[in-house]
Amino acid sequence: MAAPWPGLQFANGTFPDYLHHDEAPASTRYGEAMLGYGLLMTGVRENDDALIDAGLRGVNWFVGQADLQRDHPSVFANAAVASAYNFARAHVAGRPQFDDARADWEHWLQRAKLLWLPDTAHYANKYLVEVIAVLELVASGLDSTVSGSVLAHDATARGLAEDLVNVRVPALADAGAFAVGDKRAYFLSDPEGGNPLAYQALSLGMYGRAVVLLGDRATDAAKTTLRLVAQSMATSREVLAPAEDVLVAISGSVKSEPLMRRAARLARRATGRDHRVTDARGLDHRPHADQRACGLPRGARDPGRGLRRAAGAG
Repeated sequence: MAAPWPGLQFANGTFPDYLHHDEAPASTRYGEAMLGYGLLMTGVRENDDALIDAGLRGVNWFVGQADLQRDHPSVFANAAVASAYNFARAHVAGRPQFDDARADWEHWLQRAKLLWLPDTAHYANKYLVEVIAVLELVASGLDSTVSGSVLAHDATARGLAEDLVNVRVPALADAGAFAVGDKRAYFLSDPEGGNPLAYQALSLGMYGRAVVLLGDRATDAAKTTLRLVAQSMATSREVLAPAEDVLVAISGSVKSEPLMRRAARLARRATGRDHRVTDARGLDHRPHADQRACGLPRGARDPGRGLRRAAGAG
């Protein structure tokens, strides 16, 4: 998965994206940061200089976008840059690609703000992502005087992160558990958003990483919750549907067509079966679905209703 990206990377450090017509993006919420971090880790693991350099170039470009951080802050960006910084310090210190830009990385991290955790009356998958950002930022050893930044209020931020992992998530998972035969299945996704399966996997991965980062500060309740959610996801059809039951939903917009084509193609390639695709506005893309041997019932303005209609079509 990682191997093609160094050859696809643009000279400025960004990566192609079909939603940008495979041209260098003018901005991205967190793509270069997250992909850069992934390539960096993979490159170190595989002892691959091309992957390491591509990863560093991606993050170097991203931390140079001060207006993006100011106008479109993201917990995913905060988590990716902070994690990449700590990983780079440990594994690639001495490389010019990192050393020459290290001050830029640090300046970016010193401005990273707390976005979700202060709202303790709410929960979504982004809270767990922010936990990773907070724990990695605190572990960076950096200080900040920027008002509202994580590093200027590190004790408060860490306290909120630990409370979410050790207290709130175990309580949420227990409250949302449901009976499957004579056992209970545990779900960790977005309760207010219908608990999408994709967020179950994301949340599980982020929660596991948070428990690892907390180390001895992770409670038995947190470790037990992690185990129960992982077991439920691995063994229960009620929690994780089989691949042949996958239904792909695409939001209707001018940019939907390439994304829908790709979704249908990947779904068919993965299972060899036809899949139904619906969009949020009921746009008639049936000719494109037919080209992909993929049934496409018309949707509605309500994405959930479109999904239910598609599921009921057989």
